[in-house]
Amino acid sequence: MGACHTRVVGSDLSNMRSGVVPEDVKTANREAHKRVLDAQTLGLMISSAAAAGVEPIEIEGSFRRNHLALKHRSKEYPVPVEECLNKAKARYQFQ
Repeated sequence: MGACHTRVVGSDLSNMRSGVVPEDVKTANREAHKRVLDAQTLGLMISSAAAAGVEPIEIEGSFRRNHLALKHRSKEYPVPVEECLNKAKARYQFQ
């Protein structure tokens, strides 16, 4: 009786599929997540520049200085960056 029900349910549900390929969704979710993180990073860098009194004409230089400062600070961070990266990779299971 269980096999019969499985066949009926599987048959009925197959007509309701969206046609989305799961692997495509994982890839799209990864790209969407990366875009969100990029937007957040840009917003934080702009806010940091504003707090530092950077003028619009100086923004690209501010981005470069910010990048170098973060690179330096990452070496002084109490948790090794490699450990943080591995934890982040484990948190996001993108394929």
